[in-house]
Amino acid sequence: MPVNFSNTKFRPKAAISLSPDKEYRILGFLGMKKEWGNDNLPLPYTDFQQQQIDNIFHQMQTAGIDISLVVYEKNNAVNAEGKPDVQSYPVVGRIQPLFTNRPFDQSQAQAPQAPPAQAPQGQQAPQQTAPVNDNGW
Repeated sequence: MPVNFSNTKFRPKAAISLSPDKEYRILGFLGMKKEWGNDNLPLPYTDFQQQQIDNIFHQMQTAGIDISLVVYEKNNAVNAEGKPDVQSYPVVGRIQPLFTNRPFDQSQAQAPQAPPAQAPQGQQAPQQTAPVNDNGW
């Protein structure tokens, strides 16, 4: 069975109406349970926690792992055992795949671009696309 993540009690904050004629940007984050401060706000990650998140991200990036999401609408159907019949939940949305972004390196943000390398005689240089710098957004 494939590894999966789930949230069985998802409720949108507002009615979501997406158009198939438009493009949208989907952004995901890796995170872990945080401690809460006395002001009822989550505390920042410790260096160790952030290192763990970064390590998992880099492992996913190195291996080329992506994440696909499927949104199901829950209904009241039950199976023969009296448990929720999750196989009867209709699919209302798919988001696939979410890729890991290239790491954003502040030191390279202002650096001038080197001219493209020349291909050896008789070979075609690889096509280059304009870099998109969206700061991970």
